[in-house]
Amino acid sequence: MTDKEIRELRARWGSSNPVPSDAPVSDQAREEILRRILTTTRHRRWARFWPILAGVVAASVVVPVVAVVLGATGTGKYAATPPPLRYQSIPDDILDHERLLDLALAAEREVTTQSAPGPVEYLKLVSWDLSSRIDGRQVTSAVVPAQRELWRAPDGSARTVVRIQPPQFYSDDQRRAWHDDGSPGANTPPDVTDYPPGSYPAIWPDRPPTDPVDLTRWLLSTRPPGGVMAIVDAANDLLEERVLTGTERAALIRVLAQQPGIRYEGETVDRGGRPGYGFSVESADSGLPTRYTFIISARGRFLAYEQMLTETAGRLNVPVPSVISYTVYLTAAHVDAIPSA
Repeated sequence: MTDKEIRELRARWGSSNPVPSDAPVSDQAREEILRRILTTTRHRRWARFWPILAGVVAASVVVPVVAVVLGATGTGKYAATPPPLRYQSIPDDILDHERLLDLALAAEREVTTQSAPGPVEYLKLVSWDLSSRIDGRQVTSAVVPAQRELWRAPDGSARTVVRIQPPQFYSDDQRRAWHDDGSPGANTPPDVTDYPPGSYPAIWPDRPPTDPVDLTRWLLSTRPPGGVMAIVDAANDLLEERVLTGTERAALIRVLAQQPGIRYEGETVDRGGRPGYGFSVESADSGLPTRYTFIISARGRFLAYEQMLTETAGRLNVPVPSVISYTVYLTAAHVDAIPSA
């Protein structure tokens, strides 16, 4: 990294620096800090999976009752990308933000069946990026998702486990290219990291506010000045790090409902096989016009977040439109303890 790049990073992210520049830091701690930076900056991903740009997703549906699906190319000419999700929308008089407010009420009404939830937050997510790096190599010959599990205790201790998932191919050419490239990810062991009490480098050490105005301010406190994309990025970061209560989820949904340009895409089934509703915003803040979409269940639970290029791919070797990143929030629950090694 050049001196100029270092200065730019300090200027942009200085207020979020997890360790002051004058603090004594061991080599091991530096490695963990670098790992965390790679997983918590804008358009973040996990450990070995470095993003190239952001975007959120969904195939737009403008025809009543007809779901539009944009299939994978299957030619081998482009980098491997997953097919966009299907969305089905029926015209009615309900405003887009009103749909979100209804889901916020559903989140508030949800009552947990656990009488005494455990103190440890547990998250299980599956994620993929066009710029995924596995074993030090960028992989574009196949869609190779990663599963991440996080256990986080109130005392600041935690454990993360990242597992490479089986590759997904959408053509024989992609399968052959992945094999010729050495089958990256085929024999990659789980990446396990344990954090002793007080050492987990969280973006969000405190519980989120439940008032939408306060929550908006709280989300933006970790971001450089920005518009709707600062909120969208922060919301995804929060969902990747904290198990939210129904009241907290309701507040987050209400914050999204207040964002200019929020649009209802229609009903869909996420990549985990769960039904939900897509809500998106579009932005070129990443450098390319991109659609950012959250999928939310009828119970007001966040199911997924996706990014899709909509107009041009720039220098990226993908067709347009193309999904370039997704995260599926599979599990968000409280458990009794962090599992032992």
